[in-house]
Amino acid sequence: MGAGGEILGYVSDYMRIWYLGVPFVVFPMIGNNIVRATGDTFMPGMLMLNSAVINVILDPLLIFGIGPFPQMGIRGAALATVFARSVSFTLILIILIRREKLLTARLGRIKDILATWKNVLYVAGPAALGMLITPVSIGFITRILSGFGNEAVAAFGVASRVEMFALMVIASMGSVMIIFIGQNYSRHKFDRIFSAIGFARNFSLIWGGLIFVLLLFFRSSIAGIFTKDLQVVSIAAAYFLIVGASYGFQGLVMLSTASYNGLNRPYPAVFFSLLRMLLLYVPLAWIGSRLLGLNGVFWAGLIANVVAGISAYAFLYSKVCKVQSAYGPDIKVSKSDVCTDYTAGYPEK
Repeated sequence: MGAGGEILGYVSDYMRIWYLGVPFVVFPMIGNNIVRATGDTFMPGMLMLNSAVINVILDPLLIFGIGPFPQMGIRGAALATVFARSVSFTLILIILIRREKLLTARLGRIKDILATWKNVLYVAGPAALGMLITPVSIGFITRILSGFGNEAVAAFGVASRVEMFALMVIASMGSVMIIFIGQNYSRHKFDRIFSAIGFARNFSLIWGGLIFVLLLFFRSSIAGIFTKDLQVVSIAAAYFLIVGASYGFQGLVMLSTASYNGLNRPYPAVFFSLLRMLLLYVPLAWIGSRLLGLNGVFWAGLIANVVAGISAYAFLYSKVCKVQSAYGPDIKVSKSDVCTDYTAGYPEK
């Protein structure tokens, strides 16, 4: 990704510890989603909050060597993360084994296990591929940005952290949308699905708009929380001013892909993730960097978010209409003209 010298040394110090802690990082993610699927969204949230609090407390202690703790620098940051996640790992295991009774030492029949894996992987395989698209694409974007110096890469890192916080609420809604739509799809309650995706659309656009207004007035101050380098702050502020206008549409992509998985249709979710990142963002960023410099990369992000967001939601709505029509006139039809067109003339069962 263009790192070298002292920066590459920091990366190596951090990742050596992080890689060893991968099981503690990954399993709580899986366990939290399992608990959410039972209908309990509160406990996973509390476990994530618990992990974050432990991380925040341990970071300064291990990084700077406060009190009896050794001064470990960036390795301390990695160790704090792994330790915090290991606590979540232990707690989620207790919940899955004792409360939910979903983990057992008894394997059961191999035939049943393979059949279950097949059903799970039908959705999980494409979903995993879709999630891999983003970090791979970010790698390409980082490589492009590295041509503008370390400050550009650092500013992108700052902007990405703020972006993560800005979209966290939408991401949380997406995790609930999978469960909500899946449950209502199994009961053929399409009016509830239409209400959910309509609410999700409005919320995403309004939330994105509010975040952009906040960034519009305080972009430099927010970037300044993470760094005192004025050049890094300036570049991050430019990113917020351009890409920040599209956060509502980026949220549409996130919520739409979650809804596709809830409908047991994982391939559109992969396609729109691919469309946003690899088919639009990366090539447009490369072209933009040649024509407009650093801001060209940021404009590429805005275009990719808007185009993919509108496309993903429009296709989702039409897909729900088509799925609804497949169940015939016995299913209550939405008042939408689009859905009326899909269901018109459906033969009586």
